Amino acid sequence: MPTILIFILLSFALLRFTMRNTGKIEQKKNEAFWEKERQANNTRKQDISDLPYIDLAKAALPYDTDESDIEIRAAREGIKKMADAKILKLTGISNTDLKLAYGAANLNFLSACDENYSRLVRLLNKWGRLLFEKGKNEDALQVLSYAVSIESDIEETYILLAKYYKENGNADKIDELKSVAGINFEEARRNIVLSKLDDIIRS
Repeated sequence: MPTILIFILLSFALLRFTMRNTGKIEQKKNEAFWEKERQANNTRKQDISDLPYIDLAKAALPYDTDESDIEIRAAREGIKKMADAKILKLTGISNTDLKLAYGAANLNFLSACDENYSRLVRLLNKWGRLLFEKGKNEDALQVLSYAVSIESDIEETYILLAKYYKENGNADKIDELKSVAGINFEEARRNIVLSKLDDIIRS
């Protein structure tokens, strides 16, 4: 039998073996997922009153400063309207895991809390950026620093703060930002953000 034919047959056999094993692995993953989902859907409703909700009433934010800029006012008022909202950071936690931990009956409520968090950190970022653009640096620092303190995962928040620290001779503050970013961002985005912060330090 020609060598090339033997090679083709062996390659074909290896391909079939690999595909069969891959199929079995995927089947096991699917079975495990659906079993976990079944358990999650049967989890009883848990008490979620003691979860680490974000309390905007305690936030030190520049609500009372005079402001003529329409966009800045809109961002600020958007946050003020969230004062009574239930806010939780649940980034990276799947619906299945939420149901397993707190019960399927709490899923919609927790999803709404997470959506409120996403809205909050976006508004804080916008408010802080607009304040920087208007030269209101102290207010901008207050807003964006608060965003970092509640574990914001908005990349621009960290970049804006790092640029300000660099321009004002506070490079050490960027190292602090890097430490926080290393915790607040999921792995897929973490290295990108840290690399950008390093670029600001070196610039």
